[in-house]
Amino acid sequence: MRHQSPADAGCSLLNVRCSMFNPRRAGLTLAEVAISTLIVGLMMVASLKSVGGVYTTWTAAADKYDGLSLADQLLAEIMQSEYEEPDATVAFGPEIGEDVTVRSLWDDVDDYAAWSRTPPATKSGPVVPGYDDWTRTTTVQLASVTDPTVVPASDEGLKLITVTVTDPDGNTTIRQALRSRWGSLQQAPLVDGTWVTEVDIQLTTGSGASTSSAASIPNAAEDF
Repeated sequence: MRHQSPADAGCSLLNVRCSMFNPRRAGLTLAEVAISTLIVGLMMVASLKSVGGVYTTWTAAADKYDGLSLADQLLAEIMQSEYEEPDATVAFGPEIGEDVTVRSLWDDVDDYAAWSRTPPATKSGPVVPGYDDWTRTTTVQLASVTDPTVVPASDEGLKLITVTVTDPDGNTTIRQALRSRWGSLQQAPLVDGTWVTEVDIQLTTGSGASTSSAASIPNAAEDF
C-alpha cells in the first residue's frame, strides 16, 4: 500500500476544497433564464414602441405633405381661370354648355363653387394615382374688399377660394386664395404670347408609388 506524505495529503485536501467551491457549470439555472427572458422582453417592448412612434410620425408627415400638394395643385388650377364668365346667366357654378363633372370645360373661378371629387383627378380627367381614398372639395364665395372674411351683399370684384383636402383618416388640409377682377391674372397681355402660370410635377418610382405637386408661378399668383 502506498502511503501519502503530509505534503501530498495537503495537496489532495486543497484539490477537494477547490472542487467544492468551484464546481463545473453545465448550463443556466431556471432563475437566470427567467430574469434573462424578462430583460429581453422589456427591451423588445421598448424597441417596438420606438419604431412605432417613428413610423406614426413619418406617416403623418407624409400625409400632410400629400394634402398640401393636392391642395396647391387644384388652387393653382383655379387661380389661372377667369374671374367670371362675361355673359354668365348663373351667379355661381358651371354655365350652360359646361358639364358639371368635366373640369376641362370650366373657364372661370366660380365654376368650382360647391365642387367635390373622390379620388382626385387632373383637369383633363385622369385620376391622380395613389390617392384612391382622398377627397378634394372647393368653395368659392364673394369677399369684401375691406375685409375678405366678410361676404358682401353684391360683387365687389373679389372672390375667396377655399380648397379642402381630406385624407383616408379624415384629416383635412385647407388652402385659400383671393382672386380679384383687377389682378394681374385678369389683365389681357399687350401682345399675343404663351404664359406659364402653373407648374405640375408627378414622380413615379419603379414600384409604382407616385406623388405629385403643383404651384403657381409667383409673379403671376400675386393677385390681391
